[in-house]
Amino acid sequence: MAGTVSDIFVESVAAETTQLLNQMRAEPPTVSWLAWGYKEGEETLVVLGNGDAASIAQFEHFFVDDQVVYVLFAYTTEEEAYGRLVKRVLITFVGPKVKPLHKARSSQHRVQLYAFCGKHLQLAGEFHPESKADVTEKAIAQKLSGSRLAEGVSSAGSTAAAATGSPAGRARAATTRFYLADEAKSSEVIKAVRNDSDPTNWVAWSYAEDVERLHIHGSGSGGYAEFVQHLKEDVVIFGLLGLKVKLDEAVDHSQTTTKYILVTWVGPKVTGRPKARSATDRVALYDFCNKLLQLGAEWQALSSDEISEEMLVAKLSGSILQVEKQVQEKTVKATVNDGVSRANWDYQPQQYAGTARPDLENEELSLETVQKIRDRALTYAVFGYKADGKSISLLASGSGGYDDVSSFFDEKAAVFVVLGLVFGASEYGGLMKYPYICWIGPKVKPTVKARASQHRVLLYNWIFKTLPLAGEVQALTAEEISEDIIRKKMVGTTQLAEQETSAAQAGAVAAKTGGSGVERFDFVDQAAVEKAFKEVRDDTKETNWCLIEYENEQTGRLHLASAGHGGLDAIKTKLAADKIVYVILGFIQDEGDYSQVKYIFVTWVGDNTKPTHKARSSQHRVKLYAMAKQHLQLAGEIQILSADELNEKSLAQKLSGSRMVSETEAKTTQRETKLTKGSMEKFKIEDEAALQDLLTQMRKDNNPVDWVVLGYPEEAGKGDVVRIVGSGKGSLAEVQQHFPADRARYAIIAYKVVEVVDDVDYTRAKNVFLSWIGKDVKPLQRAKTSQHRVPIYEYANRSIQMHAQIHAEKDTDLSEEIILEKLTGSRTQSQPRIQAEADRLKKVEQEKEAARVRSKSVAPTSTEVTEIKTMLADRVDAVNASLQTLAKRDATHWLALGYKQDDSDSSVHILGQGTGGLDECHPLFKEDEVVYAFVGIHEEGQAEGYNTLKYILVTSVGGKCKPLHKARSSQHRVALYAHASKYIQLAGEMQAVSADEITLAALRNKLTGAGKA
Repeated sequence: MAGTVSDIFVESVAAETTQLLNQMRAEPPTVSWLAWGYKEGEETLVVLGNGDAASIAQFEHFFVDDQVVYVLFAYTTEEEAYGRLVKRVLITFVGPKVKPLHKARSSQHRVQLYAFCGKHLQLAGEFHPESKADVTEKAIAQKLSGSRLAEGVSSAGSTAAAATGSPAGRARAATTRFYLADEAKSSEVIKAVRNDSDPTNWVAWSYAEDVERLHIHGSGSGGYAEFVQHLKEDVVIFGLLGLKVKLDEAVDHSQTTTKYILVTWVGPKVTGRPKARSATDRVALYDFCNKLLQLGAEWQALSSDEISEEMLVAKLSGSILQVEKQVQEKTVKATVNDGVSRANWDYQPQQYAGTARPDLENEELSLETVQKIRDRALTYAVFGYKADGKSISLLASGSGGYDDVSSFFDEKAAVFVVLGLVFGASEYGGLMKYPYICWIGPKVKPTVKARASQHRVLLYNWIFKTLPLAGEVQALTAEEISEDIIRKKMVGTTQLAEQETSAAQAGAVAAKTGGSGVERFDFVDQAAVEKAFKEVRDDTKETNWCLIEYENEQTGRLHLASAGHGGLDAIKTKLAADKIVYVILGFIQDEGDYSQVKYIFVTWVGDNTKPTHKARSSQHRVKLYAMAKQHLQLAGEIQILSADELNEKSLAQKLSGSRMVSETEAKTTQRETKLTKGSMEKFKIEDEAALQDLLTQMRKDNNPVDWVVLGYPEEAGKGDVVRIVGSGKGSLAEVQQHFPADRARYAIIAYKVVEVVDDVDYTRAKNVFLSWIGKDVKPLQRAKTSQHRVPIYEYANRSIQMHAQIHAEKDTDLSEEIILEKLTGSRTQSQPRIQAEADRLKKVEQEKEAARVRSKSVAPTSTEVTEIKTMLADRVDAVNASLQTLAKRDATHWLALGYKQDDSDSSVHILGQGTGGLDECHPLFKEDEVVYAFVGIHEEGQAEGYNTLKYILVTSVGGKCKPLHKARSSQHRVALYAHASKYIQLAGEMQAVSADEITLAALRNKLTGAGKA
């Protein structure tokens, strides 16, 4: 979607972002990641933080459930053939609890932010994780390697298959292999083109005499003017050029960036084998170059009219209109639209050369109509042809909905429609999207049909200049067009997605406020309908289905027609041919010895239903689905046209997503099964106070308890009761003693793991949630645990933070190694390795200290000096003096730094210092403050007269501190640690979220690496 920089940034933030992007582009880069987000109540982005460590751990704390965060991350890969490569990816995180309006806003801002960043440096792609857990280096690597070229050119055979459309196995090696005469030399020249300090800015390849190998034809620093001299009529040339492209004028008109383009030149006199080979080798060479630098575009030309420096620059800057204005009428080949339906209104395709230019009758009125749609004064406009079939006219416009424009979809007509549709939940306001609908009726004259295919693109582009179109829907028959189809097209799904259902709520508000084109959604007795939903879900009631239909044709209001229990036969009797019926049905899904109750939404539209009522049902169906989902967890929807389609097998197929479901694998819920349908969230903790006390003890550093096991009582009638089975302090083997083969258990275990980051060891407390289902557990109990597992996990997570969860059904699913790997991946070190690693790190620190003493002084880099001056402002000298006092080890034993409450002051201040150690410093650790404290700790067991003082950096980020302070604490913490290390020998670091965690014992454990891992 088109937009300006001011849509996403205020001027100061745009300037700050530009500076950071330039630092990310520098050689070597000083910024490896950059994060943006929103302040409360503001519509534009702010910089949340940045850092020079290329690690996801540096910014993952920004990914909060109710926030939208964008992170530009420089991901480093090691490839055997090409060495170390840096690829930049834009990560867009939309938390699961983000408001719908903010979700909608993020889809626009994401595109604009990607375009803005792309003008400053090369981006390799985008990544949209669904949860924080999805943001891993493996996932990013898979995303970056999943490009079109990477898939199409993985080998010589597959290259040919991708280029020719044939299976790889049928490609002939003699005609599809890709060779470079000197691959190493080609790599060196490409790297020279990429290197800003090297004058080389182009390289060209051509075929050897045998047309089997590409050799370097030439290279130079003269740019396009020098390169174009090699484009002869009888040769094939592949050229890689680095061209200067201007940045966004809204930021700085004078700034430029270098972008790279691969040019394929096939001269007009080239024939035979070289011409045929160029098609496949072009793709392979693109992939080869793209692994060494980020290509911005590709260009193909067959004659000198089809290539110029202006065309290439326009292509790199993403300006398609500029490209097409360079192309003469007779040239079709160079007009590239990158898959987007946009075209220059003045451009005439070759088949129309010499004929009348397509004409938009009364362009001023048409433009005024589109502007009114943009300003929401109108909601639709219909364009079509006059009797002569050559000129495009504005046929109609107004404030209405799909029903108002559907009458123009005649089988003999060709029309183009712009229609405004509301998306988004009503409590946060609605988002208006504008789809572009192209209707070509099945009986349209061939000449009109041919002309319409061209005019469709031209009209789209003309409207897009004024109104941001959300996409295009093309239809040739009545079955291919409906409001439901259009909405699915706009949200990018063929299923009933959350975004789609929330549109119904917005539509209801529009109806009540007099909005046009939205069917009114109302009930005779809404409370009765909601009560029926709850009874279907409640296992204490017999009801396992409810049926909703219309009161009468005139009012269009819905009411609860009936409810009941048993099989499907009772429901089928209600499905009359002249009625529209909605059913909520409880259904048991069997998977081997595992059973689970699921709820499905059934829509019946009888054959004799009036067309207007059918249209109304498409809107009401979506709204009713969303309403029902607030009361029970719907697993899906099925629409049936005949009563025979409503059978247990079809329902099971819908729920399992499979067409291979036997008749015995599905059955509707009946109360005789005694299956607890309402247990998805219902469970009761026996002696909840005792459990909370145990979880509190597990949070402490010297915790007397590091595991708790929960289970179900053996007494009958207590199926929803969860009780404490055991607790203690010890190994996993002790926990597993409570995991019998015929029982279901839940366990919470506290671990201390050592993570090594940049040669510094961090001992951190992490907790894992285990769910155990023994092999002899009965199916009924299995079904219960599948519904209880998530709520119990969420309950525990509210009391003690969980870092991982593991589901196990046999002893081999559990081991110390599996749990530790799950908690922190390959960086995790188990207990036997901790002491060795701690000894190694101590030796490294001693060597660093010896080197510091020998050098007598440390000369910080210019970047570090700038960062420290920005962070400490005019207090640099005072902080340095305090650190030097700490280094004497004879007076001051602690120094605390932090922020003022004034948000306008983001610098770090001295909060206090003294000789009283941790006890004197501890009151500064408040729940609404961020505090960085350098605290001296004497080694345990040594007399204080000996010089055994060690310093540790304690970073306390209180649970109620301001988000802005919390966001910048991550980078300030790292900078302060590095700066202080120039004056004192820091033995470690500890991060805490509450003052209770900061104890003398905890600090000593951190220094020694003691504790259970």
